[in-house]
Amino acid sequence: MCHSLLLALCDRLLPPACARYQLNLGHLLQRGPGADEQWLHRDEAVWSDVPKPSPELQLASVIAFVDFTRDNGATRVVPGSHRWPDRRLSPAEQMAQTPPTPEQIGYAEMPAGSAVVYTGGTIHGGGVNVTHVPRRGAHLSYCLGWLRTEENNTLAVPPSVASTLPRRAQELLGYAMHNGISRGGGYLGMLRMQDPVELLARGEL
Repeated sequence: MCHSLLLALCDRLLPPACARYQLNLGHLLQRGPGADEQWLHRDEAVWSDVPKPSPELQLASVIAFVDFTRDNGATRVVPGSHRWPDRRLSPAEQMAQTPPTPEQIGYAEMPAGSAVVYTGGTIHGGGVNVTHVPRRGAHLSYCLGWLRTEENNTLAVPPSVASTLPRRAQELLGYAMHNGISRGGGYLGMLRMQDPVELLARGEL
């Protein structure tokens, strides 16, 4: 979650539209033998109510725990689809568009320990696993600090656990306030007019 390369990419992509970004979702993935193709989609569709066009909302990654191959379900990615005109449409309207052609789809084949990184506007989906070996990995995604996250990370990682983590991890999990004052905005996520991450540091959460 705090890997320097992932955070450097987030630093480059997300701050134009927010004062602070946060972890959206972190979970393990497994595509077992016989798993079918996941439908192609854009992760940003979970925020379908954000008016289009919108700034970049999300940076996502799939990290390989085993070698990813086309046969065991390597993530399918449509390079450049984050720039397609249909991204200005609602998710329902996007689904009515002509799907990507086989020639437009790439496969994130990579050795264990590697990652494929993409924006929330990139069309992608898990591949079919025709092998007898599970394809295991992890998904980490980050989003603008003023969006509601897919997983409620402050409930998934309660204060008793969060207090044992580095401060940067606490901030990414949502324990830090989104302070938009310098941008002409206000506070989001405060507690008793204070930044929760400071309360956590003082043992008051």
